[in-house]
Amino acid sequence: MTAINSALKSENETLRHQLDEAAAPRSSAEEELIELKQEFTRRLGQHEKKISTLKEERDRLRSQLQAAAKGGTASEARLVEKDEYIASLRSEGEALSRKNGELEAAARKLRASLRDVELERDKVRSS
Repeated sequence: MTAINSALKSENETLRHQLDEAAAPRSSAEEELIELKQEFTRRLGQHEKKISTLKEERDRLRSQLQAAAKGGTASEARLVEKDEYIASLRSEGEALSRKNGELEAAARKLRASLRDVELERDKVRSS
């Protein structure tokens, strides 16, 4: 049993040594090739990200162009909508201000007539 174990251990060490030799580059040309592959992979990843970003920007610009061709951008449409809303609020405010003025005038008239009635009442009581 020990003989088998020692034979397996030596074979295992031999295989590990062969694996290490196979994994390690044998010459400077192989090392340079590995470095070039790594550099190529890095650059390729960077350019793929850049291409993806540019495609997204292209799609965004196309949608803006289509919106502009339809009669203006979305922001312009919102500005027009807000301007209309502001105009309606102004007209409503002016109408409320006129109504308030009318009610204040009516209140003044009623107070004046109340004073007149109270004066007449006081005259009638004192007579």
